[in-house]
Amino acid sequence: MDEKKIEQVILGKDLNELLSEFKIVNPSFERLFNNKTQRGALERLVKKYGFEKVSRMIKYAGQSNGQEFAPSITTPYELEAKLGKLIIHWHRQNKKQNNPKVVL
Repeated sequence: MDEKKIEQVILGKDLNELLSEFKIVNPSFERLFNNKTQRGALERLVKKYGFEKVSRMIKYAGQSNGQEFAPSITTPYELEAKLGKLIIHWHRQNKKQNNPKVVL
């Protein structure tokens, strides 16, 4: 198996794990697994920010959904499209709570 195929298998497993994390924000999260648009958005996020950081982003989206001025995020595509707004909300919340230890 060449290096590129190994990388695709590893990335595929990582993507599946991250897609499962959307269970906290989307009761129909199973539909995300076969959706090329959703997988593509998540793959771009993982390549740019890494697995751990994207995982934290998903968890923060789940915690902030419903809060005032927080973007509603229920899919990887929405996470990618609204990431700037999510980061702004995170900064506002941390500034308000004076909690620099939490990292998005």
